[in-house]
Amino acid sequence: MDLILQLANDLGLANRDILLIANSAPYRYKEYKIPKKKPNTFRDIAQPAREVKILQRWVIENVLTKLPIHNAATAYIKDRNIKYNAMLHAGNPFVLKMDFSNFFPSIVPKDFKTHLLRHLPNMYTEDEINLLLRILFWRNKKEERFQLSIGGPSSPNLSNSIMFEFDSLISDECNSLNIVYSRYADDLVFSSIDFDLLKRIHNQVAIYLKKIPYPKLTLNNDKTMFLSKRGNRTVTGVIITNDGSLSLGRDRKREISCQINWHKKGNLKRSDTLKLHGMLCFANDIEPGFIDRMRTKYGIDTIHELIHLDTSKDQKTIKI
Repeated sequence: MDLILQLANDLGLANRDILLIANSAPYRYKEYKIPKKKPNTFRDIAQPAREVKILQRWVIENVLTKLPIHNAATAYIKDRNIKYNAMLHAGNPFVLKMDFSNFFPSIVPKDFKTHLLRHLPNMYTEDEINLLLRILFWRNKKEERFQLSIGGPSSPNLSNSIMFEFDSLISDECNSLNIVYSRYADDLVFSSIDFDLLKRIHNQVAIYLKKIPYPKLTLNNDKTMFLSKRGNRTVTGVIITNDGSLSLGRDRKREISCQINWHKKGNLKRSDTLKLHGMLCFANDIEPGFIDRMRTKYGIDTIHELIHLDTSKDQKTIKI
């Protein structure tokens, strides 16, 4: 079935409305900045308008799900998360962490077009591919280029699939060296029982980035870290202890305990209570023993109330 007709039928819109939204989609974004961890640096967020989100979600279900995602990918996938990613490396004493610079913005329309033609050949016409590109990519006015936005619902799925060739090359190399490899969005993690093997794969990553036809990515060398049991092995924000278990870390646990104490005294704002709720849910998944200690210290009812906090009234409901 014609792509526009399929979109129109599934979404209950006229063909002309689909075309109108799709053709102007790259410009229908709300732009804002959020601070990064590094002082005085900001991340550009571009969130598509509601009508563009509707089209993007349709593309996720009807196009992106047909494209391959490598097993090494651990972000944005059901039953895979930060904990899953960290556990993959818990059994090895040495860890290498690497990071891409400007990951989402580096992915551009021609990358997705090449990827689509490689993995779904003859499925879409040239016009249909161009329509998909307009639905999925944001026009960055400042840099005068089309790119994948941080904030679009389809961006995570698309980025995972677009990295299939890279993940395949790196995984094959790592398997031959008995190195564990995973990629959580733009975070690359390698672990091994042999430190020298990690130094070897570190040198290979830049070579493989030049080998893949798309996307054109660069490494953020400032974030490259070699870790061992002698220091904290932190993987995607989770600490791997020397016995191979996962921990929140001393600082995070101290912060949570302090926030619970403030909540008990009635000194915590609603926004901070919501943040504490999220931290406790995360802690319960990563280190449930810590939650047991908080129950003993602050009371079962207090912790139960915070973990099972009703947040429905705090979430903005967007009708689609």
